[in-house]
Amino acid sequence: MIHFDKSIIGTDLSKKYGIDPRFKVFRYVYRDDWKEAKARFVVHFQLKNMSATANKRFSAIPMMFLIHFRGFMAKYWLCDKETGECMGVYHWRTLKDAKRYSKSIAMCFMSKRSVKGSVWCKITKL
Repeated sequence: MIHFDKSIIGTDLSKKYGIDPRFKVFRYVYRDDWKEAKARFVVHFQLKNMSATANKRFSAIPMMFLIHFRGFMAKYWLCDKETGECMGVYHWRTLKDAKRYSKSIAMCFMSKRSVKGSVWCKITKL
């Protein structure tokens, strides 16, 4: 089952995952079994031609597809309101699932919507 946890909105993930504290959570979704995840995927980007506020609304649309990707376990959406930079912290069932997502159409779409040179990602085995 998928859950939306609103209790952490506005918090940072600096202690939990070492994410820069300027980035605040604006959405969090997870599956019941998310703690069984074996990989973490972190992505950073700066959207072009879209404000952080507009991205918060827009990001709800692809979210409905994301939760159906093979191996998806959880995702935090984060934003730095000062700079408009965004981050996503995902948990995946396997390392292979995280690597597959890093090369997916979703990542390609996000990269094309971003300022050149602003996209970076990191995959970590848990």
